[in-house]
Amino acid sequence: LNEDARHEYAAALHRATRPDALVSLFCFPASDTGLGAIFGVSEENLRTTWGKAGWDITDLRQARYHANAAVGDLISAFGIETEPVPGDPSRFQIPIWALQARRV
Repeated sequence: LNEDARHEYAAALHRATRPDALVSLFCFPASDTGLGAIFGVSEENLRTTWGKAGWDITDLRQARYHANAAVGDLISAFGIETEPVPGDPSRFQIPIWALQARRV
């Protein structure tokens, strides 16, 4: 989502939920290359977007999403950095932001 759409999404989700609702979100971290340059989001942007929309971020950290190696060529074509999952050649890791927030 672009900047405006991210704000609209967070606000719409706030309107559609009750107080104390929980949201979990995965997204690409901002980077200089690949999808991170196009679709990536910074920590500051996540905190601002969700805070303005009435969400209290309870956990925000960089994590690794494990994906099936069968889609590895596609992921690489998008310029996403990957690493193999140790001990499991059928899977690889993709860097993501893992956000959890509670509706105020």
